[in-house]
Amino acid sequence: MKLRLCFLALILIPQVLNAQIPDVKIPYSIKQYFKLNRVSPELVCVDLFDHPETGRTIRVKIVSRRNETAKDLAIAFAAAAAVANMAEPDIELLWVEMEVNFKDNEITMALAPAKCTIDALIINCETERWWQDCLEFP
Repeated sequence: MKLRLCFLALILIPQVLNAQIPDVKIPYSIKQYFKLNRVSPELVCVDLFDHPETGRTIRVKIVSRRNETAKDLAIAFAAAAAVANMAEPDIELLWVEMEVNFKDNEITMALAPAKCTIDALIINCETERWWQDCLEFP
């Protein structure tokens, strides 16, 4: 019995360590991150597409709270980066569109390379470096 469990573990461990998220589950996975985080902004939609200039892109649209825009933007990028980290093939760009409902509807668009965001937010937890080195507002 013990030998069978060891053999089974040797077969399953590499598969678990190399688990990848297929394209069809990327939007669902990001939605789950938003659902599980009780302080996350309102998620409007998630898209995965091949942009002709930037490559594979995850686009997340959110509605932010007026006093929490920086935090909401970081939460959206962190959720997208966590999923992009496990995507196969690689994601090149993360794109967040944030709408703030205050007087006039204000929409902010932000872009960040996926690799830079994964390294800064997911692996090293350096949000200040991410704000300075990765994030762009076109």
